[in-house]
Amino acid sequence: MSKHLILISLFNKHRENAQSSQKLMIAAAILLAGIGGALYLVPQAGALNIAVWVYTLAITAMAIFAVLRVKKLPGYNMVLIGAILFMLSDLLIGFTRFIAPVPMGEVAIMALYGTSLFLIVEGYVKGDAVLVDLY
Repeated sequence: MSKHLILISLFNKHRENAQSSQKLMIAAAILLAGIGGALYLVPQAGALNIAVWVYTLAITAMAIFAVLRVKKLPGYNMVLIGAILFMLSDLLIGFTRFIAPVPMGEVAIMALYGTSLFLIVEGYVKGDAVLVDLY
């Protein structure tokens, strides 16, 4: 979960003050997906139900903060897609652990996770290079 908190902090540094209705709708969809995922996983999580809620809240917040970044930054879409893939990989981990194994689930999880980190890092570095030039 520390990765998610670090990403939230980084994404928040480049957050737009005024948000477009399109970005707010995307953020709302991510929030609903996160809540839906938690509601689906928590009943099956047993003693880990609180941990699943907290973790799902963290991955959802991370994806929402990716949406709220300055859209004009180079790499914005890469970071956003990466954050959503990161969220999906973590939800898939929860599904395979608490609901049912998924055929080739481990491969899908690692593919989503690896792709998500690549997109987040590459996109963030592109945007960060522009910010360095501005200062």
